[in-house]
Amino acid sequence: MSITDSKSSENTSNGMVGTSPTGGAAIVMLIDRSASSHNAAGYGVIADGALTTIRIDGMSIGGNINGVGATNGASLQSYGTNKINGNSNDGITALTPALPH
Repeated sequence: MSITDSKSSENTSNGMVGTSPTGGAAIVMLIDRSASSHNAAGYGVIADGALTTIRIDGMSIGGNINGVGATNGASLQSYGTNKINGNSNDGITALTPALPH
């Protein structure tokens, strides 16, 4: 799944979410040139579940309770071109480098 040139803001929960349930299919997402801001609870971007991988590039993530996160064995990868700040907790330690090919 790809999300490009999009905005997720002012939601009552998380902004952009990828989650794989136990025993479910793998989730692989690329979020490119998008923004997730001012979501009332949760994360701007959250990867959840061992079979979930989200890669982010050129994102603006701010004004959320948590900027980004990876839970339950998920992978959240960054190409290093994102602006993640102004969240109560930016969460940048959840990011791992994504290598361009």
